[in-house]
This record gives sequence, C-alpha cells and structure tokens, in this order.
Amino acid sequence: MQSDERPDDDMREAPPAGGSYGQSGIGVGMQVLDADGEPIGYVKDVRDQWVLIDRPLARDITIPRERLRAAGDHIQLDIPASQVNDMPRQPRAG
Repeated sequence: MQSDERPDDDMREAPPAGGSYGQSGIGVGMQVLDADGEPIGYVKDVRDQWVLIDRPLARDITIPRERLRAAGDHIQLDIPASQVNDMPRQPRAG
C-alpha cells in the first residue's frame, strides 16, 4: 500500500451516519476505540444484541453490545485491540 492511498486514522472522516441511535447511544458511523483508547474502526450496523464494526484493512467483527459503551462522540470497547481479532465474524445463533 502506498502512503497516499489512505490518510491516517485520526485524519480520516467517519463514514456518514445512517442508523438510528438506540437506548445505548450507539449509532452507525461512530468511531470505536479499544480499552486503551486506540481507534479500531467504525460502527457499521447496530442490532439488538450485536454491533458490527468496520475495521480498515481488517475483517469486520461483531461485538456484543454489553462489551461497548457510548462515550461522547465515540464508542469505547472493554478489551484491548490485541484481543479484537478473537471476536466472531458474525453473531452466534440464539
């Protein structure tokens, strides 16, 4: 990848918001930070119990809503980025 293909994460604009905010305050387009405050992606879809996270240059992941909390203009995850790859690609049935 060339350095001019994609701006730095802190310089890139969030995707346009397209979803509604639930009672948890989580909405499509919000930036997601790990437990250490490092950016990992943006909210792509919000479901009853799961949130789909779009990660640049990595596969999308689903996070259980109870692992996330709204913190102003972003979402805070309760685990570090090093553990994010262990999250499932799709919600488990049931």
